[in-house]
Amino acid sequence: MPKKPVSLDGKRAASALRGAGPPEEVGKPVLFLTPSLRTFDGRSRILPILTEIPDPLTTITYGTWISVSGETAARAGLRDRDEVTVASGDWKAVLPVKVQPGLPGGVFVVYRDMLSAPPVRTDPRTGGPVDAIEGVGITKTGKTVGIPILSGSFSQQGRGLIPDPVHLDEERRHERWTLYPEHDHKEYRWAMAVDLDRCNGCTACVAACHVENNVPVAGKTDHLKGREMSWLRIEPFYEKGKVEFLPMLCQQCHNAPCESVCPVFAAYHNPEGLNVQVYNRCVGTRYCSNNCPYKVRRFNWWQHRWPTPSDRMRNPDVQAREAGVMEKCTFCIQRIRAAKDKAKDEGRKVRDGEFTTACAQSCPTGAIVFGNILDKESKVYRLSHSDRAYRVFETLGTEPSVHYLRGRKP
Repeated sequence: MPKKPVSLDGKRAASALRGAGPPEEVGKPVLFLTPSLRTFDGRSRILPILTEIPDPLTTITYGTWISVSGETAARAGLRDRDEVTVASGDWKAVLPVKVQPGLPGGVFVVYRDMLSAPPVRTDPRTGGPVDAIEGVGITKTGKTVGIPILSGSFSQQGRGLIPDPVHLDEERRHERWTLYPEHDHKEYRWAMAVDLDRCNGCTACVAACHVENNVPVAGKTDHLKGREMSWLRIEPFYEKGKVEFLPMLCQQCHNAPCESVCPVFAAYHNPEGLNVQVYNRCVGTRYCSNNCPYKVRRFNWWQHRWPTPSDRMRNPDVQAREAGVMEKCTFCIQRIRAAKDKAKDEGRKVRDGEFTTACAQSCPTGAIVFGNILDKESKVYRLSHSDRAYRVFETLGTEPSVHYLRGRKP
């Protein structure tokens, strides 16, 4: 039997939604119609790549949905992918549910471009349109709809992916043991620093990585099966009503677990500290993916085609991978080679800041910094040796080349 529309009590919906305080319940159920970060009001929907990129708050790619708070979902008996009818006055829409942590109770959020005929309300004071529709009710239809939610969890599950600033020293204080032989890096060891306090989850880096490295568009069917192809993902973590974003890419480990299990030596450690993937050697056992604690390797299931207009954006400097091989972030090795060739012609080493990766170049807040960590004058060296720096799962002994920066101690 369909349940009655949800009715909740409380105050200050808009301020709570904007992050002006901890989640609170609202006086009346309110539907917020917001612009999509990926397609804004729908004008960019022609580009398939933007649908392939997960929404940073829900990690959903394809389809439509309505975001519901955990409190509301608990009271109404709603779970992810439950289909509901959303109604306000003479307007209604049928959408699947995504339970989103951090939303105030009684607040529903739908991206405006997902609705073919969004409800039109005007402000009686100004006569202009309003994006907060009060008096909204939702009713379960009894159906379940498949929507690709790419994140396994919106909680860190105690793993310390984003440690508390007070505990940063504890995260770094461990004895170093390894069975791996030490690698000798003579001139270059490429590394990255990511300032989490600057990252706002805009996903510009994800889009840039797709375009720069010819990452294919997998499509909704593969996403529903967990077969996304993105080399870089934004992981949202919710705690106490707030969200923090962690860009996760290949960590280019010094002691890489992926390399030791490859039966054909397709994955190996090069002299500049990169975990290189030789596509022509790979036979697709996927052992490397199973052995990667960061889950950043992708298996290419198909011979992908680039639909129009994406076919005009292919980078001629990057090989398009064949079906049946593993692929991952390369720290934009094609840019590294180009910079080294230029420096060699001029009889010098690559200068700090002379080039950077596509993700770092596109970051609007400057959260990503790339460079040679052997150069003690480089920015990446200074950041990686900051008292704010840490590495994800550092206690595993993988010795990642990606250093994250967290807020300072209070």
